[in-house]
Amino acid sequence: MLRHETYNREHYYQLHPHEMSFDNRIDCLLNLKAIGFQTGCGFMVGSYHQDIDCLVNDLLFIKELKPEMVGIGPYLVHQNTPFKNQPNGDLKLTLFLLSLIRIMTKDVLLPATTALATLDSNGRLEGINHGCNVVMPNLSPQEVRKNTRYMMEKQRVDKKRVKD
Repeated sequence: MLRHETYNREHYYQLHPHEMSFDNRIDCLLNLKAIGFQTGCGFMVGSYHQDIDCLVNDLLFIKELKPEMVGIGPYLVHQNTPFKNQPNGDLKLTLFLLSLIRIMTKDVLLPATTALATLDSNGRLEGINHGCNVVMPNLSPQEVRKNTRYMMEKQRVDKKRVKD
C-alpha cells in the first residue's frame, strides 16, 4: 500500500522536502492500477496544515482510484521530526472518516490501524465499529519489538490477547 498522504499539492509540500514529487507519488498509484495491480492508498488524519478541503480531496481521490485497500489513521507525533510540537490527529474525526470511506467503498479492505489503538486502548475495536474489516496485530516476539524504534511507540498486542 502506498499512502498518497494528501491529494492537495500545497499540503504535500508542507509535509515533504521539495525533492520529493507529489505528481510522481500520484502517478505511481495510477500507473499500478492501470497495469492491473491491486492498489491501496491512504492518508494521515490531522497532519500539520491539513484542513477540511484536504480531507474532501482525499476522499474524492479514493472514490476516483477505487483501490482495493484504504489505510487511514490519526497522525501521530514523533519527537524526531520537525512536527514534534504539533498535536496528534483526532480519533473521533478519524473514526468518522473511516465510516465515510466504508459507505463510499463498500468492498474495500479497511484496516483498523495500530495508530487508532495508540490513541485509545479501544481504538481498534472502535475502528471495526466504524467500518474497518482488517486487523493487523503486531505478532513480533517481545525481544524483537524492543529493538524496533517504530513499533516501540505503537500499541502492542501480546500473543494471549490475539488468541482471545
